[in-house]
Amino acid sequence: MIKTQRPLLKRHTVARAAVAALAAATLTGAAQAREETKISVLGAPFGTGTYILCNALEQISNKHPWLRVTASETPGYVFNLRKLNADESLKTNTVIGSGPALMGLAARGVAPFKEKLGKPKLIANLTIVAVWLASLDDSLKGGSDISGKRIALGKSAQINWAVLPRAVIENGWGVKDANVQYLGPKPAVQALLDGKADLAIVGGYINPKQSKLALAPPTLELVATGRKLNHIGFEKAAVDK
Repeated sequence: MIKTQRPLLKRHTVARAAVAALAAATLTGAAQAREETKISVLGAPFGTGTYILCNALEQISNKHPWLRVTASETPGYVFNLRKLNADESLKTNTVIGSGPALMGLAARGVAPFKEKLGKPKLIANLTIVAVWLASLDDSLKGGSDISGKRIALGKSAQINWAVLPRAVIENGWGVKDANVQYLGPKPAVQALLDGKADLAIVGGYINPKQSKLALAPPTLELVATGRKLNHIGFEKAAVDK
């Protein structure tokens, strides 16, 4: 009995292995034969972390057997959300860069939105953004010092680099007479260095697991100039207000 069962056990094992190998080969062949799935990603302006990460997704997808991601530069998150809501055809194959603050404003239909917009489905978190103001003027130390000053922000459609900072400046600090310029993160830094702005928006991206901050490319370029910088943070009380 025992001598008879051992060969049967061995044959069954070999058979199962053969079936598993055949199934794996079939799945691999099916994946290779699958029609390409194309996904469009609406990112953010050049020089932002979202722009870089979305383009990284595109490069990674080139190694996938059937998924193809195409990343596009856009004016910012406000533009992305408006476009997604305006074009029904995009909702089946388009992913956008967005954020919780922006989606909250859109859902309520408050500035910069003129009407209530649908809330997109959250798929993943790419970045945690931190922004603040930088100046070459030692006399500018806080919100009470920037009245009437020239402030270079991101593009007007950028929620993190323009919309929210201006909201804190005007509503958190109560500064209504600042000369705000919507230039973009990189041009804002250049305006500061050229003396065309008194303050510029700067920032970076936080890795919460390691408690590390990676400076955004324009901010890194500013630091690399070696100029003495005065950093002005947005205090919690002003942000809450």
